[in-house]
Amino acid sequence: MISLASWPDDVLLRLGQELDICDLISLLATCRALRALQDYRTLWIAAVHRIRYTQLHPLPLAQNESISSLPLARLQTLARQTNRLLQNWHSDAPRPAWTRSFHIGKWPMLCIPGTYLVITVSYSDHAISCWDARTGAYRGRTEVPHLHLVVARPFVGVEGRAMLGATVRLPDRKKASLAVIELDFSDRTNIRFNTLISPSVGIVSHSPADFFLNDKIIAFTTVRDFYHWTLDSEAAVQCIPNLWHGMIAQHELDTQCIVVYVSNGLLRLRLFGTTPRGDGLVDSFALDVDSDPVDPASTCQLILLSEAEREGCLRHNLNTNSMWHYSPLAVRPDYGVYGVSWSGFNANRNGATFYFTHFWPTPVPALSGAQISETVDPSSQARDSGPQSICHGHPSQPLVHTTGVSGRYVLQIVGHPSGRSYEWGEIKDRQLALVFLDSDGESQFRRLHLEGEAARCLESDPRC
Repeated sequence: MISLASWPDDVLLRLGQELDICDLISLLATCRALRALQDYRTLWIAAVHRIRYTQLHPLPLAQNESISSLPLARLQTLARQTNRLLQNWHSDAPRPAWTRSFHIGKWPMLCIPGTYLVITVSYSDHAISCWDARTGAYRGRTEVPHLHLVVARPFVGVEGRAMLGATVRLPDRKKASLAVIELDFSDRTNIRFNTLISPSVGIVSHSPADFFLNDKIIAFTTVRDFYHWTLDSEAAVQCIPNLWHGMIAQHELDTQCIVVYVSNGLLRLRLFGTTPRGDGLVDSFALDVDSDPVDPASTCQLILLSEAEREGCLRHNLNTNSMWHYSPLAVRPDYGVYGVSWSGFNANRNGATFYFTHFWPTPVPALSGAQISETVDPSSQARDSGPQSICHGHPSQPLVHTTGVSGRYVLQIVGHPSGRSYEWGEIKDRQLALVFLDSDGESQFRRLHLEGEAARCLESDPRC
């Protein structure tokens, strides 16, 4: 009988390239002959590509890093780390690899993706500080005069460097500037800061809603306008009309979120929202940052509300006339998901609540711009046509929720309400939970077991 180890290396490599990462790791551990395959860089490039593009699992890579350019050791580390995460997160009882408790005050906190670094913001003294979450060590600080608000999640363009977006409100309070704070953490023991500030612009009459930042531009939207700055201290902050103003003003959307990114040299804005009926709506247009919108007559796509939610409402006797939506979180559609949203219902009998977490998948063929108004009208489309959201229902209240770059994993702090009031102090049995899409595209729910100081922190203050 011919053993697998006796096969030619090129055949074994081809076999390994077709395996998901957990199966590949198991294959390499079978015997010494098969373990020798781990020295082939092409095997690990294929493995990391498969994690990212087939298994649709996020990787701790900088935005501009290319998988094919990574050295062998980095590829192996990425693949093995991802395998451990998947085995843990998808198990019946996921557990933290480690926990660390350290005091940083009640400041806003941001995490730099792919690192253990945490950013805290103190508005009272206009300061931004950096900490190592794994050791609890303080790593650096910078002051930004007149710092008003840190607005954009950290952007990591190249390894060892991150950027934060902020606003600076001038003393006369009639003008403001955009600010970009650069962090160089190539030396984790000596983190350096640099701040770029735009020319001032008049305070907008409508509150900024969505901010975006990368290594070329910082931008934000309001109900009426879209503002952007190209990180050039001599360049003015530009403004164009928000093309979705009419849709928002006419209440065709119940909630909405806008994500902005660069694609093929153009800035692309994508709106994701939920209609009053509960369906999802996606629209986008491209923008040349030096001119007007490139394709203002874009396409609009409808994603239908999951039938599983409607069935759940009937099964649990929920009052569908008493429904509310939380603000959705929009992500880049690189992982087959446009956004994540939450809806809540009251039960008819006792006033208890029931919640649904929705993943809105990348839809199939778009509708033309002329069909937008018809699409928003729920009577214009059959309920059994088009893509549907993927939902998970749970009789507990999401107190805090966040998602990463992929939108396929949602971290929640949930609690079971006590009676009809949902004040923070009246919610019992708080728990940390993970809601995610598995490899088959089905929603899964896992309670994350915390112990020691981490569990006590969650019990005493669910916002910690």
